[in-house]
Amino acid sequence: RERRGGRGTCLQASALGAGGVGEEPPRGWRNASLGVAALAARTSPHSAMVARMALEPQVAGLAALHATPQQLTALGYLVAGMREAQSWGEYEMLDARFHDAVGEASGNVLLSEMQRMANAVRVSVVWSRLDRPDTGPPLNYPSFAEHEAIMAALERRDRTEAQNAMRAHLKSIRM
Repeated sequence: RERRGGRGTCLQASALGAGGVGEEPPRGWRNASLGVAALAARTSPHSAMVARMALEPQVAGLAALHATPQQLTALGYLVAGMREAQSWGEYEMLDARFHDAVGEASGNVLLSEMQRMANAVRVSVVWSRLDRPDTGPPLNYPSFAEHEAIMAALERRDRTEAQNAMRAHLKSIRM
């Protein structure tokens, strides 16, 4: 392994079974650490949403089973904070933190990191392209109730409902 600034930890070719240092990794192997900016540059909003639809409902279902009381409390604060956001920037930050926190609450480190990467790409690919007013979301913004439904399912430890609530949320924001 080697650390590369801004790119994370990478496996050297020799660690992957190639003949030696400096040789190409086995055919078909791709560097898993492309970096969010490089990945976002190659990802369309549609592709980001397809990935989220494949990943996030499952992660939410696991979070319903594995979230600690502290994680549920933190998620509750994020959901409440989204309703109080005074700007779209503040809302977007809380929204991103909520989705990352659901990933952490899944209890699965790999899925949590996949969620974090998908979320970072989503923020770059989707939110950065939107032109938002200086004010925050309107009081009737649908995502408020959708996040609250996800939260309620997590608190009830209802895996199926958490999956369904996350899926419904993603379908409603699909572009």
